[in-house]
Amino acid sequence: MTSFTDFHNIRLLTFDLDNTLWDVWPVIDRANLAFRTWLEATHPELHPLYHDDAVQLARTAILEEDPSLGRQPSRFRRKLMQQVLAPASLSPKMLDEVTEAGFEVFFAERNRIDLFPFAREVLESLSRQYEIIAISNGNADLERVGLKQYFKGHLIAEQTMRPKPEPYMFEEALRMAGVEAHEGLHIGDHAEEDVDAALAVGMKAIWFNPEGAPREDDVPVVRDLSTLHQLLDRSS
Repeated sequence: MTSFTDFHNIRLLTFDLDNTLWDVWPVIDRANLAFRTWLEATHPELHPLYHDDAVQLARTAILEEDPSLGRQPSRFRRKLMQQVLAPASLSPKMLDEVTEAGFEVFFAERNRIDLFPFAREVLESLSRQYEIIAISNGNADLERVGLKQYFKGHLIAEQTMRPKPEPYMFEEALRMAGVEAHEGLHIGDHAEEDVDAALAVGMKAIWFNPEGAPREDDVPVVRDLSTLHQLLDRSS
């Protein structure tokens, strides 16, 4: 494992969010359930339309028509809701109103997350020692999640339209912090979109991988956030 001294010149930490600070898939499942429960309660005539087969057909059709929506989760979710509910022949205004209200139900639940062990403690400690910027292809809202106070900024692919592994968000984080690439360290769970992409712009990287899968290079692999803290904590 890489030692602490390998990170002595680091001034900026960039963090991925989904599957790095929390497990996103149970969150998405709960958000889907919250939306369906809301739809059944408020628009029972529409609820039968929103079944699994219809959702899967709409998902496939939307991504075939515009693959870029796969990296725009909020836009994709609204489009999915509209397309599945379209057979109800609602007026455009009513369809928009149902979609927006339904998306807000979904999005509120999407931001109710269960942090991985030590995540808050690690962010609280490291934010006193480094600038921290979130870099995400997802659409989590740091304020709703309750972590905004630990981050200097939050770069979201849906807003930049340049998702990881493109270099833009990494380079923009370096610019925001006013540091050189060798002074930046990225932490994320995805081998290509996080680790390889950060290395490609000249940053250092740590691979958060709870399964402990090995890498062939010298990038450190951490299986939990307490180990990450041991690598980076300058107060110890």
